[in-house]
Amino acid sequence: MQLAMTFPYLFRCAMHTHPNKVALKEDESGEQWTFGDIASRANRLSRALVALGIGARDRVAILSRNTPFFVEQYYAITQIGAVAVPLNFRLTAFELGTQLGDARPIAVIFDSEFFDLVKQLQNLNNMVKYWIGSDSQDPSIVGYQKLMRSEHDDTDLPFHNLTADAPCAILFTAGTTGRAKGAVRSHQAVVWTIFSYALGLKTDAESVYVGVPPFFHIAGSECTLFPVLMQGGTAITMRHFEASRFLHVVESERATHLFVVPSMAIQLLQQDWEPYDLRSVKVWFSASAPLPSVIRESLRQSLPGISLINGIGSTEASPIANLTTEYMDGKPGHCVGKSWLGSEVAVMDDLGNMVPANVVGNLAVQTMGTMTGYLDNEEATTKAFTGSWYLTGDLAFKDADGFVHLVDRKRDMIISGGENIYAAEVEDAIYRVPGVAEVAVVGKAHPLWGEVPVAFVVRKVQENVTESDILAQCHTHLASYKTPKEIIFVDSLPRNTFGKVMKWQLRDHYRMRGEVDNNGHIDSATV
Repeated sequence: MQLAMTFPYLFRCAMHTHPNKVALKEDESGEQWTFGDIASRANRLSRALVALGIGARDRVAILSRNTPFFVEQYYAITQIGAVAVPLNFRLTAFELGTQLGDARPIAVIFDSEFFDLVKQLQNLNNMVKYWIGSDSQDPSIVGYQKLMRSEHDDTDLPFHNLTADAPCAILFTAGTTGRAKGAVRSHQAVVWTIFSYALGLKTDAESVYVGVPPFFHIAGSECTLFPVLMQGGTAITMRHFEASRFLHVVESERATHLFVVPSMAIQLLQQDWEPYDLRSVKVWFSASAPLPSVIRESLRQSLPGISLINGIGSTEASPIANLTTEYMDGKPGHCVGKSWLGSEVAVMDDLGNMVPANVVGNLAVQTMGTMTGYLDNEEATTKAFTGSWYLTGDLAFKDADGFVHLVDRKRDMIISGGENIYAAEVEDAIYRVPGVAEVAVVGKAHPLWGEVPVAFVVRKVQENVTESDILAQCHTHLASYKTPKEIIFVDSLPRNTFGKVMKWQLRDHYRMRGEVDNNGHIDSATV
C-alpha cells in the first residue's frame, strides 16, 4: 500500500530519525521527553482509544495548555484516522459548550486542572461519550494515566487507509468579528503548512524553540511547534507567558527560534535585557497582527543580526505573506511583505478582479495549506472563496514592488465623508508617540461625515502621554480627516487568546451603555 503524506507519517519519520533526542521540555517541571518517549506513549494511547471504539473520522477534542501531553494526544488521535479538535482552554463553559455542540466529538481529553470546567461541560453537553482526564473516583471520567498504564503495547500502528485529503483537525477561528467557526484542516493542508514554515523559519535538528502562543491555534502548532519537531528540533513548552521568565528561558535553554506576537513583544521590550545573554537567538517570528514599525525597529536594535520575520496567516489558510529583515528598511508597520513559500497572494475588487498596484482591495490567497471548508457551514464556506482563492477578510494593497500592505479588516474600515480611513495607518502613526504602549482605532457615527475615527490608547507604565501629544503627531503625519476626533485612554485593550484586538468588543462596550448605533459605531453624542 502506498503511504500518503499525512501528519502522523511525517511525525513518525522524525521520531524514527531522532529516537533518543530530546523533543520536548516542559519549563515548569523540567521534565524532558525524547522523540522515542512521545512515540511510545502516543502509540499506547492510540490503542487505548481504539479499544474504546474510537476510529477513523471520529472527532476527539483536546483541552490542554501548552504541554508535551498536547503533542502526544494530537499524534495519537490522528494516527488512527480520527480528527483532533484542539479547544481554547480560556473560554467559558458556555463558549466551549457551543463549540462542542458544533464539533460533536466522541471524546474529550483534558488536563487535570480543567476538572471543574469539565463538570460544567458535562451538564451542558450529553453527546460526548468519553471524558478522558485525571484519574479520579468520578465514574463519568476515564482515567488518562490508567489508559497509559494499560496492557496496550507501544509499537507503531499501521496507517489504515489514511489519505492526504482526509480531515486531520478542526480548528476554531479566533472569532475577531463574531462567533468562532470550525475550520476543517485536511492532512494535506496541515503537512503543507508545516513544510512551508519549516523552510521559511529555517528550522533544523539544532533548532531550540520557545513557544508560548497557544497550541490550539494554527500559528502555535502547525506554523511553529510542528515545523521544529518535524526537523528533529527541540521545543520548550511554557504554560504561561511572563516577560522576565520568558527571557530567562530563552537564555538558559540557548533558544534559537522564538515566536512572539506583537502584544508580547511590547511587554518584552519594557523589560531590562541587560542581564540576559540572548545571542543564541537566530529567528524571531511575529504574527497574529502587523508588527508596528517602532516595535520592529526596537527589536532590530536590541538583537542586531537577528532574522526578524513578520508574517501573516489565518486558521483557514496558511501561510499568506511575510516581511523579512532584509526588506524592512523604509517599510511601514502595515507592510507584511510578499507571498510566503508555498502561497500566492492577490488583491482583488469585490467582483474578483485583480486590482492595480497601490489600489486597496480584498486580500486573497491560494495555497495547499487552505482548509477544506467551515464545519457544517456551506454558506460561510461559499462566501469565503472566489474560485480557488480564499478571501481573508482583510483590506490590503500591493505597492509597485509587490509588497503587501495590510490596511484593515474589511469590517473595520472607516468611511468619513466618502473617504476611506484605514485603522492600521492611523495606529502606526500613534505608535510613534513616546509613551504609547498600545492603540486601537475604530469608527464612531457622525451626523455629517457618517463616521470619524476614535483612538483607544494604552499608556506605557509610568508614562504620562497626553491627548495633545497624540494629536500633534497625527496632525503632522496624517490628513485631517484621518486624525482621531477623540483619544480615549484605557488600561488595556480587549484581545483574544492569540493577541488580536477584538474591536467589536470595544464597540460592544459602548453599545451596552447605549452609546453605539445599530451598525456598531460609537454614538458621537456620547463621546
